Amino acid sequence: MDHNLLLESALVFNELARYQDALALFEKLLVDYEENDNYYYHKSVALYGLSRFEDALQCLNLGIKINEFNLDLIHLKYLCFVSLSRFEEAKVTFDLEKTVKLQNKSIKIYHQGKFLISYIILFLFYHLIIAIFKIGLIKEASFNYLEAIKFYNKAIELDCKYHYFYTSKGNF
Repeated sequence: MDHNLLLESALVFNELARYQDALALFEKLLVDYEENDNYYYHKSVALYGLSRFEDALQCLNLGIKINEFNLDLIHLKYLCFVSLSRFEEAKVTFDLEKTVKLQNKSIKIYHQGKFLISYIILFLFYHLIIAIFKIGLIKEASFNYLEAIKFYNKAIELDCKYHYFYTSKGNF
């Protein structure tokens, strides 16, 4: 099967909560693309959906070894720890201060010898919005729905184009 078709099918299966099907496809993808941290994330989503939290943690750790700054991996690791009632590890994993430090890693982009500061500002602003959204997810995971809605609304207010903001807000 074509790589792009395989990937799209696996992502759709995850979206449809057909986690066993998604898992099988992500395992095939990881045979050829074992250095892709996002594939480990999506495989972990399938494992999480199947309530295989320990397996998801192992998979997430493989992805984090590749890219320790992938906030999706870190957030899902937090959710796995919460699902396993390992709250101390969850607290350490998703420390907001660490998240902010990760987002403030400097990225230098040059175009004809000039530093493109506007791109950096947009990049950081986008990740700030994602961080606000993920705080909403944390609030939702801890059953603090009113606080979660406040963070989701703030994320929508700052960037109304990101469809996950709307789908998460609709979970209540």
